[in-house]
Amino acid sequence: MNEGSKPGIAHRPRNVGRRPKWNQFSILGALVGTSIMAVLFWLVPPLLVPKTELTGKVTLDGKPLADGVLTLLPQQAGTQQPIQLDIANGVYAIFGGLKPGDYVVKINASRLQGKLSVELIPEKYNRNSALHIVLRTGHNIVDFDLVSD
Repeated sequence: MNEGSKPGIAHRPRNVGRRPKWNQFSILGALVGTSIMAVLFWLVPPLLVPKTELTGKVTLDGKPLADGVLTLLPQQAGTQQPIQLDIANGVYAIFGGLKPGDYVVKINASRLQGKLSVELIPEKYNRNSALHIVLRTGHNIVDFDLVSD
């Protein structure tokens, strides 16, 4: 028999066979805290990645290209799909959605001639494009001064 214990009463350690004293507020607090951490880990990283932006002008024979399409073809395998930007009044822009790296640029503009669409831009700027740009993180300004054949 242990000293200090009463005769005839079995002695057992305090926490054996008892449930922990969790209440609904501590469980709710743990769930909310875990949920907040999960959301932060999911949302914050894209906010921390600096954006790559691109703006510029397109001229044909010294005049702003009224309307057309500028296509960016990424040269890094598997990085992203080609991106098409509208050219309006000789200006194009994209704010975000780009990754830094090397791109081939193709520029197209057409007009209707009767029932046919006629390409206004020489093939050396679209089908056989030699236009090449390197985008860096942040704001990039690239102007294209095209010359007819």
